[in-house]
Amino acid sequence: ETVIIDLNGDGEDEVINYSLKKVHDDSYSYYKVNNLTISGVEYAKEDSENPLGSLGMNIYYPDDQWYFIVDIDASDDYKEIAIADAGPSDDFTTSFLRYDGSELEYIGYVTGYPTDDTYSMDGKGTIHSQGRLDLIQYWTTVFTWKLGSEGKLVSVEQDLYSPISNDW
Repeated sequence: ETVIIDLNGDGEDEVINYSLKKVHDDSYSYYKVNNLTISGVEYAKEDSENPLGSLGMNIYYPDDQWYFIVDIDASDDYKEIAIADAGPSDDFTTSFLRYDGSELEYIGYVTGYPTDDTYSMDGKGTIHSQGRLDLIQYWTTVFTWKLGSEGKLVSVEQDLYSPISNDW
């Protein structure tokens, strides 16, 4: 899929090409990142085990339906590329990339997908999304992340995490 948009606020549109390829394993099929190119510069290493590993990220099972262009903080010049990932054991996450006009940088991930009911982004640098509590079975709660001073997503510690009921 090709998207044309100004990712870094310089008034020039970038051309983003992102594609997946279907991999057939012994007992199942899945998708992996095949290509991520911005204005002719290749950022995914085709046919490697971790095509986006050079950016410091690992996408296990990218969603084959979509990726997103989002604006985490409307007061800065950037729009971010968000890649949804089913994770190694259905630990759904969304990873974010930022392009400054010459380099693509991984800025972090949050649990869940932007399409989830509990997912919200306020446009002021804060994202809320549901994730596992890592205790007492598979209870989940809503976590918060903010863009830190260095432009990376950081988890915001909360005094209390209230479990959300899941209908498993």
